[in-house]
Amino acid sequence: MATYFCAYGVAFVASILLTPLLARLARPLRLIDAPGPRKVHRTGIPNSGGAAVFLATTAAALLTIITYGTVTEAASAPLGRLLCLLLPGTGIFLLGLVDDIRNVPARWKLAGQLAAAVAVCLCGIRLNLAAFWPNAPLPAAWLGWPVTVLWIVSVMNAINLIDGLDALAGGLSMIACVAVAFAGLSADQPVVVVVTLAALGGLSGFLPYNLHPARVFLGDSGSLFLGFVVATASIMVTTGRSAQPQWFLLPLVALAIPLMEMTITTLRRLLRRRPIFVADRGHVHHRLLDLGFSQQGVV
Repeated sequence: MATYFCAYGVAFVASILLTPLLARLARPLRLIDAPGPRKVHRTGIPNSGGAAVFLATTAAALLTIITYGTVTEAASAPLGRLLCLLLPGTGIFLLGLVDDIRNVPARWKLAGQLAAAVAVCLCGIRLNLAAFWPNAPLPAAWLGWPVTVLWIVSVMNAINLIDGLDALAGGLSMIACVAVAFAGLSADQPVVVVVTLAALGGLSGFLPYNLHPARVFLGDSGSLFLGFVVATASIMVTTGRSAQPQWFLLPLVALAIPLMEMTITTLRRLLRRRPIFVADRGHVHHRLLDLGFSQQGVV
């Protein structure tokens, strides 16, 4: 249990120190979220918070697993599994960072997300459909590939879409991290617990600066990275020999709000014959604001 406290504590301290430091560097790095017609804030806000969460999460998770490996031989395999998550996750973070600095075309963002999800599958981290559908008409191993890719890409975009108000995406991501960590404990998956608690610690250090009125935003780099971590870790819960379906249902329920918002947004744009990836001001949090709720009330 001390190992898990270490993952959370190191990430929390790193994030609470890095967030204001990177916010000061945001302007020369062009990491500023300018105001616009569909945005709520009225002045440019640094969106370097994702970098702080990413650095804190990866450093804490690696440090914890490496330290754990010096104590017991059982951690040599978890380090490899952690790298299978963090290496494509780093690619996703860099993709989001470039998008924060200069807008990346939607098709290239989607291509990068698909590549990261396929990389996870190549590492052997795929949804164990046999635990959900023992008598599937097609081989469960084959079906695991497209379902895993769809899940990872969907969660990344769901967290990204919900990131429209101060502390909204960060708060929902914290809830999801707790749910996945609990599922990882139940499934005896130490890597899942370590990486989600590290992400939780990184968010805990970042959130005080992101509460309304926010002094720093997650940016696409943070929302995409967090979505990737939560999605991939929840898949890892189902890869154990004694995997049970209910361990995946817990993160599924925890992600219900952003997933429903993504589904509704996609359907709304399709029905109105608008491009799916073009941003608008029709999200549920915008509608609640228009009804008179405060930002804190909506969140």
